Amino acid sequence: MRSIRDEGTEMNIATVAVGAGADLADLATAVRDAARQTGLAAVLVEVAGEALDPRGDQVAAGGAAARLRAALRRAAAPTVLAVTGPVGGAGLAALLHFDVVLSAPTSTFTAGDPDSGALLASDLAGLLTRRVGAGRARQLVLTGRFLGAATALDWGLVAGVDPQCADRAGELARSWADSPGAGLALRALDAAQRLPAADAAGYARDLLPLLAPAPAEDTRSDR
Repeated sequence: MRSIRDEGTEMNIATVAVGAGADLADLATAVRDAARQTGLAAVLVEVAGEALDPRGDQVAAGGAAARLRAALRRAAAPTVLAVTGPVGGAGLAALLHFDVVLSAPTSTFTAGDPDSGALLASDLAGLLTRRVGAGRARQLVLTGRFLGAATALDWGLVAGVDPQCADRAGELARSWADSPGAGLALRALDAAQRLPAADAAGYARDLLPLLAPAPAEDTRSDR
């Protein structure tokens, strides 16, 4: 039986928890449904089962990873993932679409068997190369190596390792909800990926007025 909880929206944080029996397609659908609200401050996703370690049809899994990416982009808010289960193949591509990933110490990470087609059926090749560098990406893909959480942290696949990673992820999402700067920083980072450096810098400067609170209205009457 699938375990999926859309925990609703609180503090403008869309929260989804996925457990045993759910797959990558279920995760993509749950995130899409939870992140439809406008004005979100953060998207918090917790994966405790094997949804990020798809087996079998990697073309279908790659399509699910692409749908997840689209849902996260539509949310237009910082995203954080807490993962306590294994991550592999197209699931690794899905993981790399999150802004921040926190892992349990027991999680493992792999690009999968080269013959599985996971690399060809998703955008894993580009995502992985940009994240860990060409040499490490080749090593991970061609050897089918499994990385432990500590090595994943060292390589930059995850931002932190903690037995209570779901709690830490929730704290991080709530900190974003309290700070307009997180969403603006995300927009600046996205611009830096798609624009020339000078244009991206100008775009970032244009966001500065949105960071400052509006001046308080003077309600004093004239004397």
